[in-house]
Amino acid sequence: MLPPELQPRSFRPYISSSSSAPSFSFSNSQSQPSSNPSSTESNLSSRSHGQQRGHSASPASSSSSRSIKNPSGFAHNYRIAMVLVPSAMFLLDLGGAPVASVLVVGLMISYILDSVVTSKVPSFFGVWLTLVFSQLCFFLFASPALFATFSSSVPLTLLSSFLCAHTTFLVGVWCSLNFRFLPLENPSIALTLERLLFASAPISASSIFTWATVSALYASTRGALWWVSKNENQVHSIRVVNGAVALVAVVVALEVRVVFHSFGRYIQVPPPLNYVLVTITMLGGAAAAGSYAMGMVSDALSSVAFTTSAIVVSAAGAVVIGFPVLVSSFVFNMACFLIADCVHHID
Repeated sequence: MLPPELQPRSFRPYISSSSSAPSFSFSNSQSQPSSNPSSTESNLSSRSHGQQRGHSASPASSSSSRSIKNPSGFAHNYRIAMVLVPSAMFLLDLGGAPVASVLVVGLMISYILDSVVTSKVPSFFGVWLTLVFSQLCFFLFASPALFATFSSSVPLTLLSSFLCAHTTFLVGVWCSLNFRFLPLENPSIALTLERLLFASAPISASSIFTWATVSALYASTRGALWWVSKNENQVHSIRVVNGAVALVAVVVALEVRVVFHSFGRYIQVPPPLNYVLVTITMLGGAAAAGSYAMGMVSDALSSVAFTTSAIVVSAAGAVVIGFPVLVSSFVFNMACFLIADCVHHID
């Protein structure tokens, strides 16, 4: 009998694939996509998503490990400096030469420790001890002045002393966050201090700024500008200008952060007219009240100006809050008659 390869095709016996060649698993896998393509697509998509998650997780973990191993310092120094540096300067002015001397000596020692010693811990404690001793010096030398400033009021003196100590503590927290070993060795403590700083700094800074502003207007009316000029007219002009600048700053801040931020939905005038009317109402009313408080409303002409400004401010405020137009026009006409009568008496 001839071998199978030499026999004709019709006489070749049937040879099964199982007996002639081994079966491999990839042959089945290649035949499966045609029968069930959805399962293959789901498997491929799951594999691709898994690879993407692996690739995205690895840079995040590596960046977090790099940030922990190599911290770059406190990232909000500019914002905190805008708040705490003016407050610290005001406290330094209140403390005077003793507090300034303690700060200079203590910070110099801390700088020497930071330059000589390899570890940053001694300079860290040096900064805190400097702030503690400067605050004690402030209590010893500035408390009598504060007691006299607040008209011998013990609660106000204690409250102001606590505010000064709290501001000094925030300065120490800010200095601590600039030491790189703190977030490296104690990241939870560094995070807590950062949250404490951002939660407490606006309250202390706003109180210090208000205190400084009120003190500078009050001091200008009590002979504190003697070093500027000996002429009383010039000194009075400087007082008026200082008061006007402070008034504009305070009114604009209240207008932006309080009126439009919290009560903007109650203003019945569309922009940009609402900004104009609210500014006229607040700034005009504050200017009229300040002029009256400084004794500038003393003759008939100043009385007419004061009455006119009061009417304009009232009319603008009525329009802002949605007061009826007919009633506003009636009040405005009555005010015009009042002004005309005042001018007639002046003539």
